[in-house]
Amino acid sequence: MAASSPVETRVCIEEQFRSFWPRFGSSPSMRFHREPGLVRWFADAPVPMFNGVFSQNLSDPEAAVAQHLEFFRSHKAPMIWCVGTGDDQSDMARLLGVEGLAWSSQLVGMARELSDLTVRGDTVPLRIERPVRAEALLPWTRPFMASFDFPSEGRDFLLEYMSGAEFGLGCDVTHYVGWEADVPVVCASLVLGDGVAGLYNVGTLPQHRGRGFATAVTLAALLDARAAGMHLGVLHASSQGARLYRNLGFREYCRIPMYVWAV
Repeated sequence: MAASSPVETRVCIEEQFRSFWPRFGSSPSMRFHREPGLVRWFADAPVPMFNGVFSQNLSDPEAAVAQHLEFFRSHKAPMIWCVGTGDDQSDMARLLGVEGLAWSSQLVGMARELSDLTVRGDTVPLRIERPVRAEALLPWTRPFMASFDFPSEGRDFLLEYMSGAEFGLGCDVTHYVGWEADVPVVCASLVLGDGVAGLYNVGTLPQHRGRGFATAVTLAALLDARAAGMHLGVLHASSQGARLYRNLGFREYCRIPMYVWAV
């Protein structure tokens, strides 16, 4: 899907978000449910990100919220609910709040054309690897878990899920590990689909931040995406991380609030 207007760009950003889990990996434990205006994923794992909903243009928001929250409650599964721009976000905040979900964060949907992407002249002491085997993904989890406060009990399922799809250059998914000497200090993932490159999971070990490692791995991934024929790069940044991407030419097109329910 090539974007030629702000509205089309926003659609690309939200479509990448909606289709992230089906493209990112695979596991017999992960189940998907799709209906107009909504996609639900469920792994019955004790980590909210593995169980959730992305809604957009719901015809009956109140009924949808009640139905799908009952599903997660019946399984005693913690979950997240992400609200697309097609929904009345203030009304969804009210409905989800009544049901006991708490506001978690707001993702900033951003994009930039890849045709004018340039290699920066400054360099950092970073060796970037692109794992192609399941066992090589383990170092990737170290900066990821530290950056996203990811609980250790979810690591095994995350690795299983990531290993369930082909990954590496030439595949729809590529993972990146940036090493300083023998320490994996930064990670990222690139997910390709419909002519659009989605950048995910960019994170740096706290003690190694502020040295340009996230910028370096981001540029490496975007250059790989352009070489693979992608024309648009999109991402969903935290409010704190958006500044990095603005400095790399990304523009904001939408915001996606996220709510969490804990058992």
